[in-house]
Amino acid sequence: MAQSLVVVADRLFFRADDGVLGSELWVLQLGAGGQALAVAYGQSACPGTGGLLPRIASRGLPVLGNAAFAIDVTDARSLSPALVALGLAPAANSFGSCRLLVAQPFVCLPAVVTDAAGFARTPVPIPANPVHTGLQMFAQYAVFDPAGRLLQGLSLSDGLRLQLGL
Repeated sequence: MAQSLVVVADRLFFRADDGVLGSELWVLQLGAGGQALAVAYGQSACPGTGGLLPRIASRGLPVLGNAAFAIDVTDARSLSPALVALGLAPAANSFGSCRLLVAQPFVCLPAVVTDAAGFARTPVPIPANPVHTGLQMFAQYAVFDPAGRLLQGLSLSDGLRLQLGL
């Protein structure tokens, strides 16, 4: 039985009992062997209206050829524009109390608008080209929010680490 799951960089640490040696520390390399991976990382500490802190997640895994792959934002201000920044490296740059979790240079994908529940989805089709196997990308949402702490009008999500795989 596994207990105490902790992700550090690209490793998952946990305590497990194999029924023979008792409870031990185990480690699992995430995204090893060309596997697709999508895992949240970091905290932006950059809420918006009502203390809402947007959350980022993936729709499916970034598997080569997955035309339906997307990046979602939840817990954002309703009916607000949101855009996702996508880059090749993580960061932890502070701007006041906010943290930008994607290193420059990054690209901003076309803006989407959150629904009444504060949800939006940005399509990110994954090419089928095997040369992209193992490519890592990092993403973070910015939501336009008049009570947002960043530049007096943006709230930021946590980060999302992606590894393209088979």
